[in-house]
Amino acid sequence: AKDLKVFTESGIHFFTEWINPLCLYWEDGTQLEFSGDFDSDFRLLKRFLRGSNARNMSYMLSVQFLVAKLSFGTHAFCSQDEMNSLRFLLTDVPGLAECYSDLKMFGAYTPVAGFTDITSWANYLLCNHTPNPNLILSGDPFRPHFTCAKDMLDAFNNNAMRAIHDLPCDVVYPPADPVR
Repeated sequence: AKDLKVFTESGIHFFTEWINPLCLYWEDGTQLEFSGDFDSDFRLLKRFLRGSNARNMSYMLSVQFLVAKLSFGTHAFCSQDEMNSLRFLLTDVPGLAECYSDLKMFGAYTPVAGFTDITSWANYLLCNHTPNPNLILSGDPFRPHFTCAKDMLDAFNNNAMRAIHDLPCDVVYPPADPVR
C-alpha cells in the first residue's frame, strides 16, 4: 500500500486514472470502478483480487489481467520496448500453446507468446466480446477463449513459463517448477 500511496501523492491517482479505464468485471458482471478515495479504493482492490472464482470466467480473466498489469505497471523493471519484446515459452505449461494456436487469430501452432500479445488479447476479450463480455458463464461459446487467456496470464503471474528476452532486461524469471 505504501508504494501505491506514492503514486497518489505524486499526482497520479493510481486507481481512477490507471485501473478504471481497464475493462474489469465482478462476478455479477458489473464493472470494477474506483471512487478516488485511496483507503476505500485499496480495500476494494483487495476484495476484488481475493474474491475471484470460476463461475464467471470474465471475473477470473479480469483478476489475472489486473495482476499482470500491476506486476509491470507499478515497477520500472523494463522499458516499454523491453516489455514489448518479452516472450514466454507456452510449452512450459501443458495445453497453453494448443489453446493459443486454436484461436485461429494467430494462425499456425506457436510455442511462444509475447507479454504484450497476451495482455492485448485479454484486454480485447474483456472490452470487445459481444454480446456480453462481463458474463462468461458455463456453456458460453467464448468461454474457452477467456479460459485460455486467463490460463496464460495465470502462468505468467506465477512464473510458470520461461521468459525469452530479445533485449536486455534486469528481470529474469527462473525456470518453472509449477506445483500441480
